[in-house]
Amino acid sequence: MDAASQFAVSMVTALGCYDFVARRTNGCSIKWPNDIYVGDKKIAGILIEHTLSGSRIAESVCGIGININQRLFLSDALNPVSLVQLTGKETDLQAALAELLECIAARYTGIGTYWELEEEFEAVMYRRTGSYRWRDAIRTFDAEITGLDEFGRLCLRESDGKTGVYGFKEITYL
Repeated sequence: MDAASQFAVSMVTALGCYDFVARRTNGCSIKWPNDIYVGDKKIAGILIEHTLSGSRIAESVCGIGININQRLFLSDALNPVSLVQLTGKETDLQAALAELLECIAARYTGIGTYWELEEEFEAVMYRRTGSYRWRDAIRTFDAEITGLDEFGRLCLRESDGKTGVYGFKEITYL
């Protein structure tokens, strides 16, 4: 895969995790670039590291954390939630892992069609519609998501029509 398309790996992984969670609860979305939310609470996070060989991706390592049977959170995380808290039911972890891998594999079959992945990703993005508060390195402002650019960066439009494109860790939801 071309290095310029590396966000496809993020979309495949996030959409697979989204599918897994959405089978069990309503109100699921993907918070750009790769967290899974239910309502305004974080149920999963994904970290991806790529190794490049020239202009190609040689390999990708994906770390996925899904809160499944945790009932109590003792960290400084602002808004965690787990499947057991949402459904009241314990989940068999081995079966959950097998199903999660199936969900990701099913999404992986679409990795060759970047625009379709992007369309599906954008359709389930957290705060996809409406104007929300954001903070970049300089200021705080209100804007709406207009989509993603060809590198997976977040595109925003402010109420005055000004647009911006932001990479990972360049913008914060408020």
